[in-house]
Amino acid sequence: MSLIQTEALVLKQFDLGEADKIITFYTKKEGKIRAVAKKARNSNNNRVSAVVLPYCYNLIKVYKSKSLDRLNSVDNIHRFEDLRNNLNKMAYAAYFSEMVEKAGMEYHPNQNLFNLILKTFYKMSKSPIEKLENISVVFKLLFLKYIGVQPRINYCYECGEKQKTLHRQYFNVREGGLICSECLKKRNENYRLLKQNELDLIKRVYRSEINSLDDLDVNIDLIRNLDKLIDQFILYHLDLNLKSNDFLQIIKDFDKN
Repeated sequence: MSLIQTEALVLKQFDLGEADKIITFYTKKEGKIRAVAKKARNSNNNRVSAVVLPYCYNLIKVYKSKSLDRLNSVDNIHRFEDLRNNLNKMAYAAYFSEMVEKAGMEYHPNQNLFNLILKTFYKMSKSPIEKLENISVVFKLLFLKYIGVQPRINYCYECGEKQKTLHRQYFNVREGGLICSECLKKRNENYRLLKQNELDLIKRVYRSEINSLDDLDVNIDLIRNLDKLIDQFILYHLDLNLKSNDFLQIIKDFDKN
């Protein structure tokens, strides 16, 4: 049995027996891990139960075993209480957490992904709800990059020619990228018209990477159109049917009315 010590974000938890909980963490050093928090549901153990709630940022020690790992100690760094107390922020935080939980690999660290979700939580906690859609677009674009399936936006996926700056570009979700005007003439498929300002935004996010979270102030219609395309891309290439997405869509629809 070995002892692991690492920074970790709580992605989700569920009850085990009468007193324990199983916590899913995304960690800086080890990627996704699951561990039993003994007596976390015990009323006499409030210190532990309060910091293994979803979205808490902790320093944890975990005993790694052949069966189920066990949480040895937990020291809180930030609780992100506002992500649980605000309905809009909770919906987005749950969605991001489920994305990482579904795509993250156990004991396979991805420090870029860890830094992304941690900074996203910090940014959400300090931002008004009107900025959550902007944050979401940045998160999803960088999420795709950090797990290795980012859209191809610089070269035609068919011929490999570098794409020129045009007023209009054509994007194929199934192929995962742009197609040039010459190759477009030879194909009979469904394409999404990608306007230059949408393409510029994608390039801007990939150029600035995580710093994009601090500097993204664009038209909300542009964000929403691009968000739909990204969602289609995620669904096709990752087949992520997330439970949290239904609740998030209800929140989005309510805010638009």
